[in-house]
Amino acid sequence: MEFTLSEFEKLVGTDFVVGDDGPVLTLAEAEADGQTGREGGAFTLLFHGPMDVQLAQGTFALKGGGQEMSLFLVPVGPRGEHLRYEAVFN
Repeated sequence: MEFTLSEFEKLVGTDFVVGDDGPVLTLAEAEADGQTGREGGAFTLLFHGPMDVQLAQGTFALKGGGQEMSLFLVPVGPRGEHLRYEAVFN
């Protein structure tokens, strides 16, 4: 998988399992963040997770939608019934 905004836009709404048996995170948003030296520009992914399991900031293996990847996730707090996590590509 290429780490591009267009690839992640196709996966919005997809559930990803963290590790082998961790919580399930749903890719809720994939948005452009402007131009950088990165081909295709910068972008941000926002995941929603369960309220009862909070992940610390760090790199996690994610599996879902036929994809396996490692992403650095940062918890950004609750919204509604979800804890939110962000991954930034710049």
